[in-house]
Amino acid sequence: MKSTELRLGTLVFDPERGRLADGDGMPVELRHQAMEVLRTLAERPNDLVGRDRLLDRVWQNRHGAEEGLIQCIAEIRRVLNDTDKTIVETIPRKGYRLVATPAKPRFGAARISLSLFVVATLLLGTALGWRVWTGGFETSISRPVVAVLPFETRDTGGETAPLADAVSD
Repeated sequence: MKSTELRLGTLVFDPERGRLADGDGMPVELRHQAMEVLRTLAERPNDLVGRDRLLDRVWQNRHGAEEGLIQCIAEIRRVLNDTDKTIVETIPRKGYRLVATPAKPRFGAARISLSLFVVATLLLGTALGWRVWTGGFETSISRPVVAVLPFETRDTGGETAPLADAVSD
């Protein structure tokens, strides 16, 4: 995550890429003009950005610009779930202020955990592979096996029949 990214409520905004994303990194859509208004506000986070500056940057010909700006601010607030107007503050008759903090890395702890898991798995796999390769484990195939199959006795008197049955079980 770049240091220019800003946390806006539960969302993260990257002004360089013009990308607004939720906590899972999934993009959140804004109309082009609303995105440009947000970008202009993000150039100076926590500072007043005058209405004239916003109008000049987004609407060069100014026709319908005032109403367009109001609609864009409303759209930004709706997407940010800024119902109490604490993320995009209105400074009456002057402009707007974007209240933002630098975003913290979203996946820092998860990346460290994943890295540790991968390293541990590789070490375990290497150790097990080494044991098998060097013959550290005996397999059942290498042991001699004796199988005693059922057999018939030639004893006509039947004296050895119980012994033959017991041995072949």
